[in-house]
This record gives sequence, C-alpha cells and structure tokens, in this order.
Amino acid sequence: ENFDLKVYQNTPNPFTNDTELIFEIGKDEEVTIKIFNTEGREVYSNHNKYLKGKNTVKISGQELDAEGILIYQIITKTHYSGRKMIKLK
Repeated sequence: ENFDLKVYQNTPNPFTNDTELIFEIGKDEEVTIKIFNTEGREVYSNHNKYLKGKNTVKISGQELDAEGILIYQIITKTHYSGRKMIKLK
C-alpha cells in the first residue's frame, strides 16, 4: 500500500488526563503535531523525526492549556491531516 500520511482517532477520546495520537507515515521524516482550540489558538506544538510506519505520541492533559473540543493536526513536509478530540475537565 502506498500512502504518505494516515491519522487515526486519538484514544481514549474523550479524555481527562492523557491521550495518544496515532499516525502512520510512508517514510522516515520530520513531523509537526499541533493542537488548537475551537478559537484557533494553538495550545500544543511538537516537532520531531519519526520512523516509517505507525507512531504513537502520548500527550498529557497537563500539557494542554485547554478543554472541550480540540483539533489536532499532523503535518509533514508534503501533507497534513487533522481530527477532533474532546478533553474533559
């Protein structure tokens, strides 16, 4: 199967403390993860090199200065994809 980026739903969702973002990339490359609140304010950003295949990134609720509906984006040099998640108090 030939693909560049697949983004899966975070688990658990909704979450209170921690959640895991799972994505799959077709080659080793640098990936930026950004999370926004519904007003479009960035509440989390992380940039790292990831290996080809499935990657899981654990995010702690304490790192997120937000709650309610959040949008996460997984961004590579050539593609990006996003999904919604819900953080409870």
